[in-house]
This record gives sequence, C-alpha cells and structure tokens, in this order.
Amino acid sequence: MTIHCDRGGIYNKLLDFTQETSNKKKALEKFVKAWTNELLHLETTITSHIEGSHATLKAYLQMSTGDLHHVYTAISLAQLAAQDTLKSIIDEPSMALQNPDIVRIKGHPSGAPNNQKVNSTKRDPSGFKLVDPKARHCAICQQPRHNACTCINKK
Repeated sequence: MTIHCDRGGIYNKLLDFTQETSNKKKALEKFVKAWTNELLHLETTITSHIEGSHATLKAYLQMSTGDLHHVYTAISLAQLAAQDTLKSIIDEPSMALQNPDIVRIKGHPSGAPNNQKVNSTKRDPSGFKLVDPKARHCAICQQPRHNACTCINKK
C-alpha cells in the first residue's frame, strides 16, 4: 500500500511505523478501525504514550470525512499546542520560599519561657562532696579500687 502525498512528513512516519512492526497490516487495521469507530483506544487496555497520543489526535480531529489535508492540519495544530503548553510550563516562574516555617513536632517550643525548676545543687554548688577516686571502695567487701558489680565476693 502506497500513499502519494506531497506533504510527506506525518504520512511517511505513519507508514514507517506500520512497516517496522512485525504485523503491519493488523496495526494499520487497528488504527483505522479506532479512527472510524471513534474509539479512544486501539483495542488494548494498556495505557501508553501511543494511546494518549491517539486520544489527543482524536480530540483535534473530532470528525473525519477522509480528507487527508484536514488530518494533516489537525495534527500540526496538535503539535503546536503541545509545544506551547510545554513552553508555558517551562517559562512559568517557580515559587521559591525564602524562609520556610520550621514546624517542631515534639519538645520544648522555641521562644517559650524556661519553666525548669532550679535544684539544690545548682543553687549551692559547694554542697557537692568531691570524692578522690583512690578513696572509693566496694560496698560488699570494703576494699578499694573496685565496686560492688566487679567484686569477687559478690554472691
């Protein structure tokens, strides 16, 4: 099957696509059947970029009378609209937060008054008794340089 058209481009791509597939006749029949029966799918339930492209093209074509010039124009308009949409998304300034609020879930709120009570050792640090490490002794045997956990007399 050969289509002669001086506009080339999209028709040649369609022919190349169908010729590259292993079952080109079936693929072309599916495309034509979906187009003429106004289906939004090509007899599959798998969502893919081809199905989405086909649905987008059908939205631009709306009704087909078999006029290839109308189809070519609709496809060109669809491509231009897609390019404009992508360009507007890319050119749109992104919102940047200068100082995002930090939300603390747990703990003492920042800026809240400190309600901790002052204990006796903070009020009077001289109340501490400094113990010389050599003077420490075991609570079990009263011997120096070990404690009750490491005592050999522990039962």
